[in-house]
Amino acid sequence: MYVAAPLIVFLIVTFYLDIKFKTKLKRYSILAAILFICCLLIFPRVKAFIVKDTEIKGQKLVDAIQNYKEKNGFWPQSLDDPYFNNYSKTAIVQRPFYYKLDKNVGGDTTVIFYFYSFDGLEARLRINSTEFKSEKIIWNYSD
Repeated sequence: MYVAAPLIVFLIVTFYLDIKFKTKLKRYSILAAILFICCLLIFPRVKAFIVKDTEIKGQKLVDAIQNYKEKNGFWPQSLDDPYFNNYSKTAIVQRPFYYKLDKNVGGDTTVIFYFYSFDGLEARLRINSTEFKSEKIIWNYSD
């Protein structure tokens, strides 16, 4: 409603101005209303596509991190390692995946892998070698 309120005020004002001063602003306000409604209908689908695409890229990158660990016996220090050059390290347009080594508990290091969504949410995954399985990741979203 907060987004639609200025549009409704704009429609009322332009209709009033058209009647009082014989302007032709009404058509622009109607066009704005149509575009607004189209965006409301399209945005959820586009957002779902972007989130799904990002999660698929993240799954591939996490699988590569696991392969690196299995091959070398330790977690990579960063995603800048040449091993990851063939993988997309960008979640959403201009939003990179982040990776860091967190804690070393009982000889096992915990890894945090995350990205920020365009709506302010953070998708986070914590893994260590004892809990990590190569299956579909369930991302934890929070703000």
